[in-house]
Amino acid sequence: MDLIETFGAKIGALSEEKPQRARQLLTAGFRANGVKNKLASKRSSKSDRMLFQLVNRAMVTCLAKPQSNVMVSLFTPCEMLHLQGLHPYSCEGFSSYLSGAMAEQPFLHQAEDTGIPNSLCSYHKVFIGAAQMGLMPKPRFILSTSLACDANTLTFRHLAQFYDVPHFNVDIPFESSPQAVDYVAGQLRQMGEFLTRQTGLPLDDGQLARTVARSQRTMALYHRGLRLRAGRQVLSDLTRSCSAPPPSTSSWAPRRPRPTPGSCSGRSPPLPPPRASSCSGFTPPPTGWPPCGTCSPRAPGSRWPPAT
Repeated sequence: MDLIETFGAKIGALSEEKPQRARQLLTAGFRANGVKNKLASKRSSKSDRMLFQLVNRAMVTCLAKPQSNVMVSLFTPCEMLHLQGLHPYSCEGFSSYLSGAMAEQPFLHQAEDTGIPNSLCSYHKVFIGAAQMGLMPKPRFILSTSLACDANTLTFRHLAQFYDVPHFNVDIPFESSPQAVDYVAGQLRQMGEFLTRQTGLPLDDGQLARTVARSQRTMALYHRGLRLRAGRQVLSDLTRSCSAPPPSTSSWAPRRPRPTPGSCSGRSPPLPPPRASSCSGFTPPPTGWPPCGTCSPRAPGSRWPPAT
């Protein structure tokens, strides 16, 4: 961990004086982390390794190829962006990587020193600070939705003003209904028109339909995987974070402890010790963590949270 702490401190120090150099060093570090994962991750599952490489490449690309970057919030539908050869990246995901590299503190302080309230989402504050200090390159434009927190509307509007780039936001109603579906569908059509104006490239309806169909097949397979894993303990970087501190061999391990299932009520029994750790990184818990007492493998009828 001393190496990662030193690396994070160097990123923070460089960002204050030479943000371009800090960006280059961070890019090199992320690339090295990807190589390390390929060489040393035989104990982790194939799906974990694939996911790590996919996310790691996304983090490298958002730093190294800003001309194709589109900043997005979590849960923004990105099929249209992929069709136009654009690279969407999540500011929350990037903040997670900065935290894992132990480089987040200077950016948190930067955001708060410029008037961002300390009650705002930490992931958003880290990214805002990184943008203000020049670490993050300017995106072509920004897409966001109102899911899944109120900070989204404020953060991405602020970043659009800071970078002076176009911004399109999809407002998601709180409850599902036929009227709500029509409302969101209309906004998605408007988002397609927005993309065409920004890129000058029309969207091909046939290609879009095939891309969306692939996304739907992916979700169907994901739900099938959840059913197959029901009642089984499948340790991964996500589930291991519930039961033990981050292993010393983990790459980019966040320092802050993560909430454990049952910790707020004490109803769940202790989780078993983790097996041999993978080195694919240590990720934050998923959104929508199950209620206390539902995810311990020792609870009758329980379901273990799925791996990433």
